[in-house]
Amino acid sequence: MKKRSGDRVIGSEGPFPSPSSRVAGLGLAQDDGGRVRRAEKSSSKVIQCARDIYWIVIAMLREIFDEAAYDRFLLRTHARRSVESYRMFVDEKEGVVARNPRCC
Repeated sequence: MKKRSGDRVIGSEGPFPSPSSRVAGLGLAQDDGGRVRRAEKSSSKVIQCARDIYWIVIAMLREIFDEAAYDRFLLRTHARRSVESYRMFVDEKEGVVARNPRCC
């Protein structure tokens, strides 16, 4: 139901535009003057996404080059990073590989 307020027609939502007046799916919104503008993308979301991708790549590289496995070894054995602890890690890793049967 619409009411007449002076010369302006005011809808049931009052003087404020309803959410349905926004153009859906395009990221467009109306400003106070009724002009359509593109909603600003938050740069923090882009930065956070880039940061997440960076840490995923770092984690993959640490797994590929056995740095993560060495860290797990240090936690399991309660050892510190040293030449001796790395030697024990490599010996253990080679022992596991030697025990696995190879095909062909």
